[in-house]
Amino acid sequence: MTRIRRLELADPATVRILLPVYQSVVAEELPDDPEPTASELAHVLTPRAKRESAVFAAFHGDTAVGFAAVAHSRLINPPLAVGYLLVSPSHRRWGTGSELLRRTLNESAATGQDHVVFEAPDTSTVEAFAKATSGRRVFTDYRSLLELRPAGTEAPSPAGSSRAPYRTVRWTDRCPDQLLDSYATARAHILDAPSGDLSVPMHRPDAEEVRTDERILRQIALRQYVVAAVTPEEQVAGYVQLFAWDTFQGVQEHTVVVPDHRGRGLALKLRREATDWIRAHEPHLTRLQVMNDSANTWIHAVNDRLGWVRDRSWSGWEYSTS
Repeated sequence: MTRIRRLELADPATVRILLPVYQSVVAEELPDDPEPTASELAHVLTPRAKRESAVFAAFHGDTAVGFAAVAHSRLINPPLAVGYLLVSPSHRRWGTGSELLRRTLNESAATGQDHVVFEAPDTSTVEAFAKATSGRRVFTDYRSLLELRPAGTEAPSPAGSSRAPYRTVRWTDRCPDQLLDSYATARAHILDAPSGDLSVPMHRPDAEEVRTDERILRQIALRQYVVAAVTPEEQVAGYVQLFAWDTFQGVQEHTVVVPDHRGRGLALKLRREATDWIRAHEPHLTRLQVMNDSANTWIHAVNDRLGWVRDRSWSGWEYSTS
């Protein structure tokens, strides 16, 4: 008999209990990807600043065979929760996914969310489950991959460079204090990108939110690399953020250019520099991945210029909690 139990995110055992489930799903659905690490799963489960998260696990005996993890922002569209629902391949078609879905929707309704969106790679298994449980596709992302050459052997960069007197500033652990407020303002423009049928109101992060997110990254042993373009007035005009774990695949997270500085080649310049930097400092990395909305033609053009190859698609499936 399958039991559904809520797990505490603060308990170090939670990641240990759920990691085999996560690894088995990735091995089945993404066989060419590296085996996920505990740090990678912690990144999936741990809430960012000003967000609330919940994790529900399905147990067969004492063994976890599936889990759902959802999070909602206290500031940005609080009625919406977003997350993941995974079931070990060996325990599918036992009703485990449906039980996890039911429990997650009920708990989300109790905390004020009226709809939940689960993200998943586009596979026949996922689509069949979503259709059987009345899920509605609300966005599609494309995943692109960049194969990394060893440092010093990379091909020449495409032509083109930024056409204004920007300097670049790099950091890993903490944003420099003198750039903190400007960096927080720039982060708001993450939400300029298309997001399918989802309605995501604009939100201006503050310095406290940036510092909280940095602290969380340190706690879960996720290494970040940020390269920012800074104006002569010491304002962040754009930035690129990448993540690395102890696997061969890193993550290109954000590419942001503030509206007044767009059209000057900053995205290309920052992406090139950030890629060279992480490649030099994380020699075990052999490729990077990035996820972008299918309608984001600007970023897909940037990816194409830099040699990224589109790999597969992901979708968000929406469920009402009522």
